[in-house]
Amino acid sequence: SKSRIKRLRELQRPQYRSRIDDLRAFYDVSYTDDGDGVVEILRIREKSEAMEWLAEFGRREE
Repeated sequence: SKSRIKRLRELQRPQYRSRIDDLRAFYDVSYTDDGDGVVEILRIREKSEAMEWLAEFGRREE
């Protein structure tokens, strides 16, 4: 089966998108100085609204 997690290329933020039925969750992953992983959920949108949100709020890599 296809992966439900996608690394968003050419974007600095959000870094990832996850599919959950008709929902899309956009999130970033970072690490603390101790090496602990931190997941920051930025937005959850219906599939029909996801691309519009990403076009407005996604930040391209510099």
